[in-house]
Amino acid sequence: MYNWPNSLPFPSTCPSGVRDPLLEDEFQSGDDAARPQFAAPRCMPVTLTWNWMHKTHLATLRAFQKYHRAKLFLWTDPFTGELWEARFSGEEPIKWSPIAKLPDYAQVTVVIKAVNEVT
Repeated sequence: MYNWPNSLPFPSTCPSGVRDPLLEDEFQSGDDAARPQFAAPRCMPVTLTWNWMHKTHLATLRAFQKYHRAKLFLWTDPFTGELWEARFSGEEPIKWSPIAKLPDYAQVTVVIKAVNEVT
């Protein structure tokens, strides 16, 4: 299994979360009950954002995504330091927008899904 490219700079932001919906019901007696919908909470997709990324790093990222489109790779969460098996997620896993005042740089957003924590 391949690792996330370590030559890439740390992202500016990487918000993530846990999806753990409950099935809830309220009875005529006024009592309520709840239970988890899934056997285990699911990780929400992580959106990695770079306010500016050099075009050479963007080329590295695009090449990595081209090869790993639906394949798992190892990714270390830059905030927690946890190691995950992850994959690219969504219909637009990488988006970028060139920065007019910095011709060799772009704002970049990547969406990945953490699948399994590696222990």
